[in-house]
Amino acid sequence: MGRMNEPEMIEMMWPGGKQPVTDKPYFIVNAPEDRGSKNYQTGGTFTSPMTLAFYCPTHGSSIVYTTEPGDKPSWKLYSGALRLPRGTSTLRIKAVRYGYKDSDKVTGTFEIK
Repeated sequence: MGRMNEPEMIEMMWPGGKQPVTDKPYFIVNAPEDRGSKNYQTGGTFTSPMTLAFYCPTHGSSIVYTTEPGDKPSWKLYSGALRLPRGTSTLRIKAVRYGYKDSDKVTGTFEIK
């Protein structure tokens, strides 16, 4: 594609000039109440021990997450399930893929008893 001009390349990647959007990610719970059978987008109440994984249906996407509040948090690259401590944890996740618009953010509050 090195000899292809940029407008042709953009049309090939974004037909009709419409940039694709990365799908919204999901939380995957591994707790006594649910061993990964459902996808969550809001959180819930679970008992310990509990781990939390993330999933995005967009092929080739990466997921980032934060526990920080505010408009400019530090995002961390998701690389494996997180163990949530007892108490309440609020996480925000979003999926990103090069050439695509970022997904909408998903916020989940998890209460671990």
